[in-house]
Amino acid sequence: MTKKRIHNITQSGFKTPDNYFDNLESNLLSELNLKSKVDTPGFNMPDGYLENFSVSISKEEKEKTKIIPLFNKNTWLSISSIAAVITLLFTLNFSNKEAVTFSSLDNETIESYLLLSDVESAEISTLITDPTVLENAIMEETVSDSALENYLYDDTDIEDYILE
Repeated sequence: MTKKRIHNITQSGFKTPDNYFDNLESNLLSELNLKSKVDTPGFNMPDGYLENFSVSISKEEKEKTKIIPLFNKNTWLSISSIAAVITLLFTLNFSNKEAVTFSSLDNETIESYLLLSDVESAEISTLITDPTVLENAIMEETVSDSALENYLYDDTDIEDYILE
């Protein structure tokens, strides 16, 4: 709001009902006359009413009222089961991805795992020294002839096998 010309306001902004001041004096005098004539309110209470006043509640009425607690065992059980279901829905993975098996791994992945992992030499030596363990491991793995030829052709050097 601007404060310009605030001292030049000619109207106050308040309005009174029509003919309000015409009957004001007579209405005020009639109200004063009524208050001077009436000394007591129009309601009376019998003498000794509150002295003999008593309220009694029988045992049957007390037993009829049933108190229902706000949080009981069933409420907590239902709330916790709903929370558990929601948590399971968010944590379970429903994708149809295939499981990773040993045969689906690349040779490079296996080699890098063996190089980077802490495989002890005792484990490797048991595979080499105990022929049954090594034979069982070899027998369980099936390798096709073409895969073996490709491995020997691509990944090995013949010079490694030639004895000097």
